Amino acid sequence: MCRPTWPSLWQLIVNELVANVVKHVGPPCEIGLHAEVGDTLKLTVSDTGQGPPQNRPHTGLGTRIVDAFITQLGARMETRRLFGGYSIELTVPLPPTKL
Repeated sequence: MCRPTWPSLWQLIVNELVANVVKHVGPPCEIGLHAEVGDTLKLTVSDTGQGPPQNRPHTGLGTRIVDAFITQLGARMETRRLFGGYSIELTVPLPPTKL
């Protein structure tokens, strides 16, 4: 089996999260990528929607895809309901550098 590379997992996650915003909410959408202390990156995708319903599990295909890639990256995901929107934050450890 061929394992996706670190950059390709990032690409697939960002694509899935942004496609979800376009499908369910529409523009505007904010995407941020920041280096964090401790050799991690933080990806934030925010929109003006309400997010998924709070009273039922998130079991859609997109959720399962993102969850699988997050697991492969060793990442952590947090969701936030904001005044006027919804946000997903991924904290991902950087891969070891090759010397």
